[in-house]
Amino acid sequence: MRGEFAHLGDLPEKQVCHECIGEKYLSGQIEVEGIPATCDYCAEIETPCLSIVEIAGRVQTAIEQHYSMTPDGPDDYQSAWLRDKESDYNWEREGEPVQGVVAELLCAADCIAADILELLSDRFDCRRPGDPDEGETEFAHTSFYELKAHSHRDWDRKWQRLEVALKNEVRFFNQEVLDVLKSVFNNLHQMQFRTLDVAVVQVGPSTALEALYRAREFQSSLDLKKALESPVGELGPPPGKYARAGRMNASGISVFYGSEQAHSALSEIRPVVGSNVVVAKFSIIRPLHLLDLRALKTISFKGSLFDPSYAEEKQRIGFLSTLTDRLTVPVMPGEQEREYLTTQAVADYLAGMSEPELDGILFPSVQDGKGVNVVLFHKAALVEPLAKTGRKVVSASIEDIDYEFDVRHPEYEINTETIEELGGSVPMLPLFFDFDAHLESLRQPEHREPSLRLELESIEVHDIKAVVLQTTVLPVRVTPQRQHRAGHTESGEPKF
Repeated sequence: MRGEFAHLGDLPEKQVCHECIGEKYLSGQIEVEGIPATCDYCAEIETPCLSIVEIAGRVQTAIEQHYSMTPDGPDDYQSAWLRDKESDYNWEREGEPVQGVVAELLCAADCIAADILELLSDRFDCRRPGDPDEGETEFAHTSFYELKAHSHRDWDRKWQRLEVALKNEVRFFNQEVLDVLKSVFNNLHQMQFRTLDVAVVQVGPSTALEALYRAREFQSSLDLKKALESPVGELGPPPGKYARAGRMNASGISVFYGSEQAHSALSEIRPVVGSNVVVAKFSIIRPLHLLDLRALKTISFKGSLFDPSYAEEKQRIGFLSTLTDRLTVPVMPGEQEREYLTTQAVADYLAGMSEPELDGILFPSVQDGKGVNVVLFHKAALVEPLAKTGRKVVSASIEDIDYEFDVRHPEYEINTETIEELGGSVPMLPLFFDFDAHLESLRQPEHREPSLRLELESIEVHDIKAVVLQTTVLPVRVTPQRQHRAGHTESGEPKF
């Protein structure tokens, strides 16, 4: 190496200590890999150092991988603008001077950057005296550089492959799908975000989100009355055997879908005109941890350009910023069973994660367009029994008819009694054994503890009179085709 730079004098022999490099990753490498020596830049003795040639090599690799040199003159199009006498266009070279790029990359003094550039420019300048000038070399002192844009195309392909595998190949125990999900959500709780939000948020008592609203549609007065008489069971998450497949759950997996606002809960069920929708508030009674998909859209990456894994991680983070839209895209009713497979797999994976341990997902409302939805995984989707609050529902009425004018005036009432939390009357045993209820009790793990409490006074019945639509009108352009000869269109296709 000394022979290669012999004409540069003592420059190749210079040593750089870790204290003179402000870039944390490279400074740490110097501290671990360096040999005790006297630093030629700060005169610190017996401190870990690497040679300036070694540092220059690492700078070269980082710049080649993550920067591109900008053109030293205008292209043909820009030159045409410059020749136009009526144009006020003024060409300026894009990027930053290479020495400034090196100094910023290292977070080091200009003298270190200048020495590194001297080594690199000499290494790449292979011209001999009398050779024609063919423009700037890669590390000429006059060159300019700008950061490359890292595409997440590879991650797009991985995700598309995941969707194909789930829909067309192996749905369960799919190792390929599991590997992709592991890679995508790796170190989720340690990521940084531009808005200083975090991906994993705590909700519940004394937080910004203390309650959720849930809605259920009823198309008969009998079912509505049943719901008011048994509000916890009918308005809370359904038992597993009645749980239909949803965006974030497979059929038979009981989860709790709720919204931060009542109007979002109402919109999400897409009620039909003439039906009744019951909306109720559920207080979150213990701390829960949710993945906030909205935060992923502002995710940023602050890794080191000297880290060999930087490019791949940068691409992964870029892909993650698009994941919210992928998971919340509207799905047509006839396509739900197939199109929900991906989001269901994501939810199942997140529900089983141990680091961080998640209780659910927070995501933008698809139907409302501006609200926030929450799905609580099965382990957190348990509503506290009403008796725990010292109350029980004894009856419910749903309407009052004015016989004089034969007009129906809906009125809804829930009649409750106060019961003692301890020492109340012993409930009578049912006449027949409820086998379905017994099976459901076996399905519920003993470690589940209630996370929600139904607020009885919050219950409202919405009589759906009309549905308001928001649309974007797009015209259809009709273009007549010319005929070249009888019976054939412009495209040459026979005309029938």
